[in-house]
Amino acid sequence: MTRARYGPMVLRKLFFPGGIQAVARLGAGYIKLLGKTSRLSVREDPAFPAILSSGRNLIFAFWHNQLLFMPYVYSHRFTSRRMAVIVSRSRDGELIGGVIERFGLRPIRGSSSRGGRGALLNLLRSLRQGWDVAVTPDGPRGPRYRVQEGIVSLASGSGVPIVAVSTHSSLKLVFRRSWDRLRFPLPGGRINVAFSSPFWVPPKLGGNDRARFCRELEERLQETGRRAAAG
Repeated sequence: MTRARYGPMVLRKLFFPGGIQAVARLGAGYIKLLGKTSRLSVREDPAFPAILSSGRNLIFAFWHNQLLFMPYVYSHRFTSRRMAVIVSRSRDGELIGGVIERFGLRPIRGSSSRGGRGALLNLLRSLRQGWDVAVTPDGPRGPRYRVQEGIVSLASGSGVPIVAVSTHSSLKLVFRRSWDRLRFPLPGGRINVAFSSPFWVPPKLGGNDRARFCRELEERLQETGRRAAAG
């Protein structure tokens, strides 16, 4: 069955190719509107502030269907830090990259399906330069809520810990025909954001070890999801 598309794909069809940056400006403006009109609540594991104050950089992981509000969360919660974000090499990725650049984030083009190895090397380079990085571990095409091994390899190769992040909006649209069931927050509601404690992935992992750490990250994302949705 053909997967339904949404969001950036739909917008892309409405504008001529040279208008992608114009659409990106509109997208960034909408996200800023969300931030200004929503009641934002941040819930952190007790170990999270300590690692922030240490100055260590981090790998942030969140589900693909929650990506819309994350640029605002990061740019306003962590004003003195820098983040690189992996986005696909598709036209949709070009649009998303244009949006996140307007929040001071660095897009790195590539995905598990196209340019994955090059993207991983660029993420490693960013981590070694002291940047945080953000990864949607079930993206770009799913399955939904299943962590792929790329983020585990990234954490293992860099020695940088992973922090799971989840959001919950009281007012939202859910695109149920999209593979990830994209959550589209609406202005004027309450948005809760939950951060897990950091966890490290050791170097030189075998296949079974990678699968185990994928499951651990899935569990942490599920737990932060429950905390974000708790009201």
